[in-house]
Amino acid sequence: METSEEDVNFIEIELLPELVHERCFCDTGSREFVEYDSASVKPLKSEKGPTNQESYYSADVIVKFSGEPKIFALFIKLLPNSANETAYDWFLNEEIFYNSHLIRKTNMKCVPKCYAVSMGKYGRPVIVLEDLKAKGYEDIKRKLNFEELKLCIDAIGSFHGNIMKYVQEKNSSLNNFSPLKTLEYEEEYRDIFQKGYSRILNLINSSLSKKLNSKLGEDPFKKLKAIITKEQTTICHGHFNQKNLLFKFENGNPIDVKAVRWHTVKYSSIGMDLASLILENISNELESIEKILISYLEAVKSGYPEEERNFLSMTEIRNTFVSNLFYAYFTLSLEEDSSDEKIVELSEQLERLGAFTETQ
Repeated sequence: METSEEDVNFIEIELLPELVHERCFCDTGSREFVEYDSASVKPLKSEKGPTNQESYYSADVIVKFSGEPKIFALFIKLLPNSANETAYDWFLNEEIFYNSHLIRKTNMKCVPKCYAVSMGKYGRPVIVLEDLKAKGYEDIKRKLNFEELKLCIDAIGSFHGNIMKYVQEKNSSLNNFSPLKTLEYEEEYRDIFQKGYSRILNLINSSLSKKLNSKLGEDPFKKLKAIITKEQTTICHGHFNQKNLLFKFENGNPIDVKAVRWHTVKYSSIGMDLASLILENISNELESIEKILISYLEAVKSGYPEEERNFLSMTEIRNTFVSNLFYAYFTLSLEEDSSDEKIVELSEQLERLGAFTETQ
C-alpha cells in the first residue's frame, strides 16, 4: 500500500499536471492557454472511508490561465491498486455516480463539483472534488434544527426530482446505475450486522424486541436488502444524514448544503434518504414531519411544469417514507459510534412513526 509521501508525489508530479493538461479546471468552451504552476498537498488523516484502504488529501493547485494564476482548492480521494475487492467496490460505486452523464449534465446543487474521476485512467483509482471546507462549509455534530432540516429536504427533493425529470425527458432509464452494489448487505457483512442486531435487541425493551423480530422475520439481513431493491425509482445517497452533510452559513443561518461520501449511492426508493434524515432528527413532533414531507414533495415537483405535477402524491410520499424506516434505523444504529442511548432513542422513534403498524 502506498505511503503518504508516495501519494503526495503522485498527486503533485503526475495527477495534477495531467488534469491541467486535460483542461479539467477550465470553464466549458474556454480556449484559454492553461499551464500547471504548482501545488501544496496535505494528507487528511481525520477523514475516514468505508474501509481502511482509502487515503484522502487536500490540495491547493495553482493553474495559470493565459499567464494569470488561479488557485483551486481540491479534495482528493485515492485507492491503491492493491486494494481488496470490497474497498474497490465501494470506490467503484462512487466512480459510477460521479462519472454518470446524468450527474454531470444535470444541475445537482447538493453534489460537490467533480473535476476528475476514474478507476484506472491515472494509473490508480482517483476522485478529485472541490474542497468544500476550504469554501466555508462545515459539519454539524448535533441534531439538525428545523431550518437546517428543511434545507436538506429541499436539496434532496430537488436532486430526486431532477433525476426523474431527466429520465422522463430523455426517455431514458437508470440502468447504467444497475452495477451499483449494496455492499453493507452483501454476505461478507452478515456477521457484522448480526452482532449489531444482537446489541440492539439487548438494549431495547422486550415489547419492542418482539415487534422488531416479528416484522423482520427469521432473516432480517435478507429482509432489509429486499427493502432496498423493492422499489427502484431514483438514485439515492443511501446514508443521507448529517455525518455525510456539509453546511454553509451566513450570519448564523444555513444557506446551502452539500452531500458527501457518495460511495453509499443506491438505485432505490425516494423514501430511503427521507427516512434516514427524519428518523435521526425529529423525535416526536409529527406535525413537523408532515411539514417536512410536504416540503420534500414541493421540491421534487419544482422542476416540472404545473400541468405535469400530478405524478406523485402525499400518500405515496408517506408510504415510501414509512417503508424505508427499517433500512434507515439499521443504517444509523449500526454506525460504529452509535451510543446505547442513541439506539434506544431511534428504536422508540421507529415505533412512534408507525413502522410496526404499516404494511411493508
